[in-house]
Amino acid sequence: MPLSPFSIWTDPDRSRYFLLPDSLTLPIGPFAVRAPLGKRQSVNADGLLPYELSEQQARVWVASEITGILGAIPKESAHLGDKLMEAAHLVRQLPELLRLSANPRTLDQARESGAVLDHRLTAAGIDSHSAFSKLPDRIDAIRRDPTIQEKRREMESELRRVSEQIEIPAVRRFLEQISATIG
Repeated sequence: MPLSPFSIWTDPDRSRYFLLPDSLTLPIGPFAVRAPLGKRQSVNADGLLPYELSEQQARVWVASEITGILGAIPKESAHLGDKLMEAAHLVRQLPELLRLSANPRTLDQARESGAVLDHRLTAAGIDSHSAFSKLPDRIDAIRRDPTIQEKRREMESELRRVSEQIEIPAVRRFLEQISATIG
């Protein structure tokens, strides 16, 4: 079910409600309104009058939108919560996996961490195609590739030259971080 092309807007006190077409452009004015996700605008209040709803009408509209969205979720997504939890776990673990993968001394630990992530995702019904088990070796191959290393050195040299000309300390710190990470 496609999302409705309308949004509920309120005044800052939430005492007035407006069902506005998403494509509507209102004239700028002194009347402040806001959408549920934080979007704010100051508009001409007269332009809102045709779209004004009572609080009850606004509640009914919001409830029908929520019902429509929930009805559109496939019934086979009973494990959606598990999938979301594993995806959140992956997001938290990925920086550590990348850190371990960048260091030859911790490559075995990175492989184990990648395998654990793949296993957890598979158990939650997400097929990662063993991407996280393979990631440490792919990063290591890039780190060891002499062609890439030469290109990295050329790029670092050029960035250093430019940063020295325009004095950007943040660029130097960034380059130092890249060099430390890649080795």
